[in-house]
Amino acid sequence: MSEGRWRPLSVRTAGQAEQFDAPVQGVPPWLRQPLLNWLNEEFLMTENYLREVVPDGEILMHIQIRLRVSLDWNYGVAGTHQSLLALCQKDDRVFLDLLDLAASILGKLPQRSKALDEIDALLRAGGSAWMVGPDRRCLVRRVEPEAAQAAKEVIESSGRAGECLAEAWRQTYGRSPNASAGYREAVRAVEAAVCPIILPNNPKPTLGAAIAALRDAPPGKYATVFEDNRSGINPIDEVRGLMSLVWTNQLDRHGTDNPEVPFHVSQEQAEAVLFAALTLVHWFHRGFFRLVNG
Repeated sequence: MSEGRWRPLSVRTAGQAEQFDAPVQGVPPWLRQPLLNWLNEEFLMTENYLREVVPDGEILMHIQIRLRVSLDWNYGVAGTHQSLLALCQKDDRVFLDLLDLAASILGKLPQRSKALDEIDALLRAGGSAWMVGPDRRCLVRRVEPEAAQAAKEVIESSGRAGECLAEAWRQTYGRSPNASAGYREAVRAVEAAVCPIILPNNPKPTLGAAIAALRDAPPGKYATVFEDNRSGINPIDEVRGLMSLVWTNQLDRHGTDNPEVPFHVSQEQAEAVLFAALTLVHWFHRGFFRLVNG
């Protein structure tokens, strides 16, 4: 049994593995002090001119403004620091928002990558429902490690489309999820990947136009790695079908007076489309789908 799958003896003998493995919302008691230690070591403290490690007043002020919380400045920076820690102990929302802010700042600094690895490992070991996002700029809801790693690789290797995917992931799985925004960014990611190949000369390319162009393309213009497939399935049609699934189900893209059309896409739809977009972006950037005769 690997260390990552270890469970306490009492859990194993009682047959409670499913309950033990369930993601924990908020900040559970067993993670509070380890996470506070991490915040102090990696984010809240600095070294003064006497080479003493002290609370960073500039960071504390930044936290107060960004999180819109009121800290106690009556007893110097050390007192302000203690008031922030007390607030975290009392309010899980503030605690998670602070961790999210720390990740967003440290994620912009390549030299602090190890710090993000450490907090992600803490959250994972403690069973938290939260993890460091694939773009390493925020906390997001936990997904299977293999899915998160695959998404991270696509995001990092796909240029502009990867940037859109990162934003789609933040909007879909972030601290304040916005399914419609996540869906919109997933569509933009697909457009950024497919339009340069299917609509290279179109000044205003869209996914809808790319789908139409692919439908009307003569045989042999495009190819996939499955072009010699003998199953009777047309790989080009399957790619176009996935693109159409993404495009046509963005129901809140346009205004309508039809009462049967929802105002917003659902969280489940946003998640499904995000992974469809990851697949399409990966295919087009890796050349699994390519132009043969331009």
